[in-house]
Amino acid sequence: MAVQDGTNLFAALSWTPGVKLSTDYGETWSNANIGLPSLRIHTSFAVIDEVIFTGIRNGFVYKSTNYGSLWSQTALNRWTFALAVTGSYLLAGTDNFGFQFSSNNGTSWTEAGFTNDDVFAIAVIDNNIFVSAQNSVFRTTDLGINWTPAGNNLPTDKVLTFAAYGNNLFASTQNFGIWLSTDFGGNWTNISDGFDPVFEALALIVNEPYIFAGRLSRGVWRRLLSDVVTSVELTDDQIPNDFTLNQNYPNPFNPSTKIEYSIPSESFVVLKVYDVLGNEVATLVNEQQQAGVYRADFIADNLPSGIYFARITANEFTQVIKMTLLK
Repeated sequence: MAVQDGTNLFAALSWTPGVKLSTDYGETWSNANIGLPSLRIHTSFAVIDEVIFTGIRNGFVYKSTNYGSLWSQTALNRWTFALAVTGSYLLAGTDNFGFQFSSNNGTSWTEAGFTNDDVFAIAVIDNNIFVSAQNSVFRTTDLGINWTPAGNNLPTDKVLTFAAYGNNLFASTQNFGIWLSTDFGGNWTNISDGFDPVFEALALIVNEPYIFAGRLSRGVWRRLLSDVVTSVELTDDQIPNDFTLNQNYPNPFNPSTKIEYSIPSESFVVLKVYDVLGNEVATLVNEQQQAGVYRADFIADNLPSGIYFARITANEFTQVIKMTLLK
């Protein structure tokens, strides 16, 4: 587990007590344990406005306001599995006391779901908070007032950890490998090619162009993000007046190009690419999206030169553009 704040990198090993600090990007490390209880396993880190938080396996969340020189105890006296941040709120997944949040850097906490249950992992995408609880995944958009299931077609065993990348949510499961959802937990796809699910991933990290998985006693697995996700970027949160699909740029292209489109209202968007015979060669978007202007990347590394067509459907809107790949 690790977190970076400026040039300060904090880390803890799964089965080694204490916190380590590097101020030179990992070249050297020192202990940063003053004020922390000894011989305790640290499970998670989080940062809010230069305040560093760490969760401890057998009790309490601690914080430091001076980059780890001194730690002090917060009010959460629970075995803490996971920490995360949304805005100014610190989120915690606890043992037998569910999901909790603090709006004052840990001075006080509010229970907000799954009381008397364990929350093993937390992830945040925009205003969506995902938790692993009750051997499934749940989502809230109102800080735990309401929860909806988000584990459709996931295996029944628990999720150990999450990683978010854009609107993509990765989950490491117990005994069933690594899964991906591109629609906020509506559906999940197993992306465990080359990963033995017997050796569970206790940590997932996205660092372009790879997703990395730290495996229990078996090192690190990695996979190219481009193998499993398409980059889709919200370029402008201004609400457009009309549905549009703009010409890709550059065009002609080799091997990548960008496709920009606009949707004036929340819509289920499907953006696919076809060859001249009408065969589908890529699905760039297949998800519910808020109103806005978006840009999708199309990478044609494995396709021959020729004419291709991008087709978008959103509600009743449909449009096609022609693109030229020259290699």
